[in-house]
Amino acid sequence: VATHALHSLLARNLLGLNVVTVLATGAGVILVAIVTGWSLARQHRCLMTELVGEVPDALYRTLTAPGRRGRAEWRALWTGGISEWQRARRLHEYCTELAFKKMQHRRRPDESEIVQEIERLRQEITDSPTGTRAHAQ
Repeated sequence: VATHALHSLLARNLLGLNVVTVLATGAGVILVAIVTGWSLARQHRCLMTELVGEVPDALYRTLTAPGRRGRAEWRALWTGGISEWQRARRLHEYCTELAFKKMQHRRRPDESEIVQEIERLRQEITDSPTGTRAHAQ
């Protein structure tokens, strides 16, 4: 955001609106789109790798199939209200954090606090109601 604001400020004040400004802005938008796509693909690979066998199958499919997480959260909202939506979001957040912590632990196995965080997240997921309609197919 700060880079974009600085870019816009410099482009507007130094160059005005011309072909160079439009091209620079277009290149910036393309670069942000590429970085976003790369980041999302990397996150998806992490979830698929780290959560297999870690969470119930229905929840795993919800977290790894394109669009399913959003549909599950909408379903939770419309069928159970705000509290059910918050519960589904929190469960998805715990699962995502667990995947990233497991990946972190593989890369830095000597950090004991990561193991404790992994165990805490596993417990949170176990304690969450995973059989709700929000995670059914």
